[in-house]
Amino acid sequence: MLILRIKSSNNHELSSSISALQLFIHAHYSTKSTQKHPITKHHFMVDYLVNSLGFSQDQALSTATKLETKFEVYRSFGWSDSEIITMARALPVCLRRSEAKLQTTLNFFMNELGYTAAYLATHPKMLVYSLEKRVMPRNSVLEILKEKKLLKYNFSLCSVVALSEVKFLDDFVLPYCDFVPHLYEAYPNATGYIEPPWPQPCISCIRYHVKVVHGSLVEKEIEDGMQRDWRLRL
Repeated sequence: MLILRIKSSNNHELSSSISALQLFIHAHYSTKSTQKHPITKHHFMVDYLVNSLGFSQDQALSTATKLETKFEVYRSFGWSDSEIITMARALPVCLRRSEAKLQTTLNFFMNELGYTAAYLATHPKMLVYSLEKRVMPRNSVLEILKEKKLLKYNFSLCSVVALSEVKFLDDFVLPYCDFVPHLYEAYPNATGYIEPPWPQPCISCIRYHVKVVHGSLVEKEIEDGMQRDWRLRL
């Protein structure tokens, strides 16, 4: 059960906005019909926040306005209200990102990689990973391996970005060092997690470096399930 906490502090205002959005969606959009009410105008949300959740008029207007700016970013990339609602229902924290980050992320996935709004709306976790340190480096590795026809299966980027750092290295980097010598150097340098210590690393040395020299793996999981950030403790 979702608990909404309303605080006047600016540090908690956005969290309250996202929580309010989730309550609003569950209250007014059934799982079968995501277009029961339009979200192009936020007056309906304002009324709900004031009358059902006890927001002041100013709080409700501020919350609805901030959320509307997020909606507009998605719409500018061709998302329908139905797709925005599908994403927000599954992972409302996608709307916590700044408009600039949303634009950068959507541009990469939709304009550069060709993903559709329908796909991203049903795979929203792809939108919350770091582009620079996770998505783009792993996509580059995946493209290299596919180009050289080294992969037995057609792995999706969605499944690959969800892997832990060590699991990704073990499955997609280390086994191919002999076939793509620069792969191990290029990937860690791009992510910033590990600096390759050898010009021509061998697999056994790399495993020792990752698992012993750099210590244990730290997994940080955000409680609402929106993001998994895997890092090596240096």
